[in-house]
Amino acid sequence: MIFADRNEAGKLLAERLKKEVIKNPIVVAIPRGGIPVADPITQTLKSELKLSMTRKKGHPFYDELNIGTTSLDKLLLSPGQIPEKIYIEETIEKERRRIRETIRIVDHEITKNLIEGKTVLLVDDGIATGNTMQLALEEIKLMNPEKIFICTPVCTIKAKEKLQTQVDEMILLLTPVSFAGIGAYYHNFNQLSDNEIVELLRKNISVQKNHEVLNPIKYK
Repeated sequence: MIFADRNEAGKLLAERLKKEVIKNPIVVAIPRGGIPVADPITQTLKSELKLSMTRKKGHPFYDELNIGTTSLDKLLLSPGQIPEKIYIEETIEKERRRIRETIRIVDHEITKNLIEGKTVLLVDDGIATGNTMQLALEEIKLMNPEKIFICTPVCTIKAKEKLQTQVDEMILLLTPVSFAGIGAYYHNFNQLSDNEIVELLRKNISVQKNHEVLNPIKYK
């Protein structure tokens, strides 16, 4: 199966989720690719959309190879990945600046009051190593949800084995034996522009009503 784009993959996930009994759902997407996948799910379940502020870091010479994941206060390197120290320091700070800028512009905030007692649907456009999802799970579990579902169009068998014991349910469309990278399972796997992200978030969550919303998010 090859998905036309992230939106189509999200619609297929939404159809699967309609068969589940989900009490008090809240959709939490991992930026950026998880946001357009999560959008049809929020529409179908009539749920709120929030963001998990974790960011993947690609290899300097092959961006789709995930060498690690960062949040504002944690760093998780992929097994076997030992990039040069200067590269790690520079790129991690760059990713954290992007996280802080997104928080400043978008009212995404995941709080215990929002998460506690609810069923969290944690969404991304694909899972390769599982590191990004792992860091997001650690963040979510501190907020005492009733249940956690991982929802993604494509996931490696290794990542599934790593994550499935940590959540109540994994909703997966593909678990290929031979994994060729997440982008290989999409006809359109283009990076989303800042404006596209903001427009998607406008549909689902409260955005600050100021002039910054009308322009692309500026990352330094």
